[in-house]
Amino acid sequence: MNTQRFDILGCALAGYRSVFAERRYLLSAALMPVGLTVFIEILKIYGIQKPSIMSEMLTMLPVGIAAAWFMFLQTRLMVFGERPENIAPENIMPRRRAFEASALLWLLLQMAGLGMLAFMMYWSREMQSGSPAAFVNIAGFMIIGASFWGLRLLVVHILGAIGYSIRGYIFKVNGVMVSVRMFALLMIVLLPVAIAAGPVEESLITALKAESAPALQIAGLTVLRVILNFMLLAFFNAAAVFALRQMLGQGKPQRGIPA
Repeated sequence: MNTQRFDILGCALAGYRSVFAERRYLLSAALMPVGLTVFIEILKIYGIQKPSIMSEMLTMLPVGIAAAWFMFLQTRLMVFGERPENIAPENIMPRRRAFEASALLWLLLQMAGLGMLAFMMYWSREMQSGSPAAFVNIAGFMIIGASFWGLRLLVVHILGAIGYSIRGYIFKVNGVMVSVRMFALLMIVLLPVAIAAGPVEESLITALKAESAPALQIAGLTVLRVILNFMLLAFFNAAAVFALRQMLGQGKPQRGIPA
C-alpha cells in the first residue's frame, strides 16, 4: 500500500460531515477554550501596548493549550468514541498522559511556526535593505524546505492524543507527496472558513486602527474571529483523522504505541 496517498477531497468532506454530525458535543467542548481564547485576545489588544515575539509566545501558551484540549476531545471521540460519560476509571491516567503529549506537540508546532514567521520577517527586511548575508539566504531557503517537509507534522497532536508512535508515522509516510497532499487538504478545508473570516478580519483591523471604535464592536469581532478559528481547527482536525486512517492502512489509527 502507498502510505503517502489519501483521498484529499473525500477526507475533507468526511471531516465536514463529522463536525456537523457531532456539532452539539463539539459546541459544548469548545465553550471553555473559546472563552479563554477570547479573553486572551482582548487582553492582548488592550493590555499589551507593544506586541513582540516574547509577548506572542507568552500568550500562545494558554491559547495553544485551550486549542489542544478541544482537538484532543474531538480526536478521542472520532477514534475511540470517547465521551465524558463513558470514560472508564482505569483510562483516566493514560488519557491524561495522552493529552499532555498532544498539547506539548501542538505547542511545539505553534512555536516552530512563530519562529519561522519571525525569521521570514527578518529575512524580508534584509532583502529590502540591500543584499543580505549569504548565510541568511542559505538559512532562509533551508527553513522553507524544512517547513514544506514539516507539513506532514501538522497531525502529530492527533498521534499524541491516541498514543500512536510518531517515529513509526514518519517512517511510514516518507516522501514528498505526503506534504503536498497535506497542504492540499489544509487549503481545501481552509477555503470556506477563509471566505467567512476575511471580512471579519478586515473589519477588526479597521476597528483597531480607528481610535474611536467602540470596545463592544472590537469585542464582538474578536469573538467572531476566535469562533471561526476554532471552526477551522475542528474541520481540519477531523479531516486529518480520516487522512491518517487511510495513510496508516487501518480503519482506525492504532491504539497504543507499537513496539
